Amino acid sequence: MKDTLDSLLYEAINITSFTSNVAPVQEIGTNISSITLTWKLSQPATEQFINDVPVTGSSFTFDTPFNSNKSFTLKVNDGTTIKSKTIDIKFMNNIYYGVSASTTYDSNFIESLTKELRQATEMNFRVNAGKDEYICFAYPSHYGEAVFSVGGFEGGFREVAKFYYTNESGYNEQYTVYCSDNPCLGDTRVKVIYV
Repeated sequence: MKDTLDSLLYEAINITSFTSNVAPVQEIGTNISSITLTWKLSQPATEQFINDVPVTGSSFTFDTPFNSNKSFTLKVNDGTTIKSKTIDIKFMNNIYYGVSASTTYDSNFIESLTKELRQATEMNFRVNAGKDEYICFAYPSHYGEAVFSVGGFEGGFREVAKFYYTNESGYNEQYTVYCSDNPCLGDTRVKVIYV
């Protein structure tokens, strides 16, 4: 009878939060010297593991440096139920966008634009191109060819340069730069996809 009552009252363990002190997206070239993982459970666990290594308490510090994509999986067990959650740390480079009247495409040009740390198959941005200013977009070349559309119409941009750029974390790779065919486009929303 006790077993029956226990089974009726049983509530499976849950991981209510699993966080780290490191942002999930890092600029490529960054070295992470250590990462502290913290979690909360709905009830005490009989076993806890981080990447299959037994741990105790409610936090764990991984102090082996890393600079490439890494996942940390917390697995907990209450003797009946096993639950898990994963934190992914990803490394990627910035894309850059904005307006410019310059036709010199180099590090100074890229750094004059707005940067955003992201890697996506699609992106939207908004700029305001004034007199003699072109809309410009620079991204890591390995993403593929960029296709632009404005107001639902494809085109209106051309590739103007390819060159190697070193980011603030010391990582060097080739960037491709596109600029609008025409200057002075005013307030413009641009959609970019990579193919």
